[in-house]
Amino acid sequence: MGKEKQNFTLYAKKRFIKTLLEYQLKNTHKRHYLRRMALYKYKNTPCFLEKLCFH
Repeated sequence: MGKEKQNFTLYAKKRFIKTLLEYQLKNTHKRHYLRRMALYKYKNTPCFLEKLCFH
């Protein structure tokens, strides 16, 4: 019983870390995309970019 529980916790941790990493990757991709769009649209308007990238 103890061994099974340990394995499950390990599995859950790995799964959580994987999900977290995937989420972060998606987020950074999205942010870069938004930043590129902003650069393209507003040709480097600093205040706009700050609002977008540094919530």
